[in-house]
Amino acid sequence: MIDLPPPTAAEVATLVSTTCRSCHVAGGVAPFAFDTLGDLRRRSGVVEAVLAEHLMPPRLAHERDTISGVRALSEAERQSLLGWLQLAEPTSDGTPVQEAVDPLATLGEPDVVLRAEAAWSLPREGEDRTHCFRFPLPKTMTGIRAWHLDPGPGRAAVHHAGFLVDEEGVLRLWDDGDPAPGWSGHAAIGFREAGHVGVWGAAQGYERLANGFARPVPSGAELVVALHAVPTGKPEPLQPTLKLWSSPPEAQPVTGVLIGSLCLDLPPNKVSVVEDEWMVPVDVSLLSVAPRAWRICRKVEVSILNWKDEVRKVLSINEWDSHWRRAFAFKEPIAVEAGQRIRVRFTYDNTESHPRQPEVPPRRFVVGHGETYEEALLMLTLAPKEAADLTLLREAHDDLVLQRGDEYRDWWANTASLRGLERQERQER
Repeated sequence: MIDLPPPTAAEVATLVSTTCRSCHVAGGVAPFAFDTLGDLRRRSGVVEAVLAEHLMPPRLAHERDTISGVRALSEAERQSLLGWLQLAEPTSDGTPVQEAVDPLATLGEPDVVLRAEAAWSLPREGEDRTHCFRFPLPKTMTGIRAWHLDPGPGRAAVHHAGFLVDEEGVLRLWDDGDPAPGWSGHAAIGFREAGHVGVWGAAQGYERLANGFARPVPSGAELVVALHAVPTGKPEPLQPTLKLWSSPPEAQPVTGVLIGSLCLDLPPNKVSVVEDEWMVPVDVSLLSVAPRAWRICRKVEVSILNWKDEVRKVLSINEWDSHWRRAFAFKEPIAVEAGQRIRVRFTYDNTESHPRQPEVPPRRFVVGHGETYEEALLMLTLAPKEAADLTLLREAHDDLVLQRGDEYRDWWANTASLRGLERQERQER
């Protein structure tokens, strides 16, 4: 325990503004807002509990990581806030808590604002759903440097979202074949996309690339937003609004590369480690990494290995929580030379001692998309040092996807009996 004098009401309001208000606002992802210190004091029991257990503010990145946008409390700040909560008087209830500083404010007004023409309603019960909306982009837009997504009134049901640029308009056929606004299903199946645009997480609804970088957009392309939503017990209308900031023509292009494993078989009552490595074919800058894993994942580590197998760890999450998944952007792009390797390591704790274990007794988990399955994927956002190498980088990614697809098909055929047995056991429960 750190012995500190209690902070003033103004100091507490500033602390809550910088670490809590991005979620705790009206209509935000949090279940209640902190508009004043009275809102905080009236929920002091809950706030004290999550502060004492280091559950809030949600922070997945380890202190050693040079990650931007990490909301964190020092131990001194945590103890100071706990001390104020224990002594807080109603006289400070009217002290306002300012909204968090908008990280996109310095970019000015967005160049393009797109909104789905109609809402799609997530059913109140059932399994997770992935629902997609497509947005035609202006032909004058050649690159995206930043975006902000508001999923609509049912935001609380959205676990995460992904973005893809459809260069060939193939997904328009999917949209036209579904009478509802948008369509249900995965956006990344059955077509060659022009690029991965980013990942939206419940605790971070935007992406802003480092200065001088942009995600290229082919002329006439469409942007596809795939919302992964979880039923809440009531219908949740989803009608996304997307704000886009254009990039200057001279911006350095970036692209996404997906590494990881699709061959997951995680037996009950065991801790399993899944690794993947990818050799970088050209000199690149690594701007961000976005892990994809679900509820029995415990740890995520991302490292860069040089030719001597010396390891540089760039991301270390010791207590993974899928609810707070997002893209972790580095404060400064990391230079990775051709021939070096990027490694991701996922640790899955499928035992009863795991605090977020969804099944007691534990059961076998296999690959899939949703809270009843698991994933082991990592999206890298990379910029080639030479713009001419962008095609080589994309071709290397295509080869990697084909290789992983072949491995997955073989694994899927060889494990059919295990999956059938698992489905039977679940039905019997």
